Amino acid sequence: MKRIFLLLFAILFLISCSKEPGKIQFVTVTGIITNPTAKDVKIYETNSYWDDPKTLDSVILDENNFFSMKIPLNEEGSYSIYCGEKYVSQAFLVPGDSLHLIVDSSNPEGMIKHFSGMGKSVKGNNLYQKFLIEFPRNDEYWNNCYDDDYKKFVKFINSRRQKQLEFYKKNFWNNDAPEIEKNYFIDLINYDWAFNRINYLLEKHYWDNESKLKIDSSDFIFLNEIKLDKPESKMSFQFNYFISRYLDLLISRANYKKEKDDKDELSYSKQRYDIAKKMFFGIAKNIALADAITNIIDWKPSPEGMKYAKKWLDEYKKIVTDSFYFYRVEKKYNERLNLMPGKPAPGFRMPTINGDTVALSDFKGKLVYIDFWGTWCSPCRKELPYYDTLQSKFRNNPNIVFLSLAMEYENYNVWKQFVKEKKLPGIHIYLEKQFNNILVKKYMISGVPTFVLIDKKGLIINANAPRPSADNIVEYINKYIN
Repeated sequence: MKRIFLLLFAILFLISCSKEPGKIQFVTVTGIITNPTAKDVKIYETNSYWDDPKTLDSVILDENNFFSMKIPLNEEGSYSIYCGEKYVSQAFLVPGDSLHLIVDSSNPEGMIKHFSGMGKSVKGNNLYQKFLIEFPRNDEYWNNCYDDDYKKFVKFINSRRQKQLEFYKKNFWNNDAPEIEKNYFIDLINYDWAFNRINYLLEKHYWDNESKLKIDSSDFIFLNEIKLDKPESKMSFQFNYFISRYLDLLISRANYKKEKDDKDELSYSKQRYDIAKKMFFGIAKNIALADAITNIIDWKPSPEGMKYAKKWLDEYKKIVTDSFYFYRVEKKYNERLNLMPGKPAPGFRMPTINGDTVALSDFKGKLVYIDFWGTWCSPCRKELPYYDTLQSKFRNNPNIVFLSLAMEYENYNVWKQFVKEKKLPGIHIYLEKQFNNILVKKYMISGVPTFVLIDKKGLIINANAPRPSADNIVEYINKYIN
């Protein structure tokens, strides 16, 4: 779920890896936000696909809903503007430029109406808004991306890309736009197109046990059009997501119609690492290996899994050609060590759906089973009946408590109504900002649903515990209760 969700979020971010030495420069950003959902305006930066967004600047709207920022900036790049927690737009910023924007925050697309000001980034920002209008990601787009008619899908996605390339050539081919803007559009067009082509084959063929879709070698020719070794795109979300999805495709093709090896739960992670090492080269190999090691850290964080992660990390350090990736994967590995069995579980104190406040420390002496989920997550909803059944089996047991932490985004009323209508048992807590929530980051939740089991002393038993639908879940919990 996270990958699909995050693909939408990824388009908002890209940062230049080139830095200009010298004295500090500034960019001025002013604007008027009509129908604001909050009084604070923030501009976020991100160092890369591998790093969390950071606040570049934050100001409060005045009584006329006007804001003004003068931001120290020594490198041009793509940044993200928010009003409160609501996304406003992506914006290219160039040192020395002065930008003014007008936006209607009530617009469901969050689009800026117009950029004005001085500097070479003004035209690019307006072109980006025009691009979003001409090529929206609306219901029609998503319906076409998942159309059961394969030929219809290919025709749609190829035609969309061709029109986008024509837009690029018409507006960017010979103008003086910053190189980061040009590279952003090319990556957005080409890697997003290739991602969708791959994703369709995975969703409609390799991952669908009842699929009747027939494919052959000709269905992979499109990959010849995609450049894998593209160092200038190493920070690009589109490029990084494409490499990860391409790795998914290679693994799925290798395993197609083969029986799953249930004897070794680490077999998938091992295979992912081996294919990344053998099938990629250049900057793509750096990314694929980082993805494979991150995969086992995120999804197989058992003591055995972490032994493999350490082994691969040591090997990766010797072969990686860009230390940028190694240090970020190493950081994730070290953070995961703090969530291993026997480590103190990250604490919290939060209001529940009923208005009272609970803290993790309130449950000392009890086993705590936490469900990180979301109303927007289909696998999460499918797990709910099993979760209800599991809780019913322990309803009269005072030695265990069940917490449901909903990772939502400006969705409080929908979440509250969902919980009430479904009469979901347990203690329910709302977490705003989804994957950017502080507690979510502390528990290193990279996908939902994720379940965490904490012992009576507040120590972690398993930060990636079995789901309620697991065959042995009752026996698993009883082992620690008793």
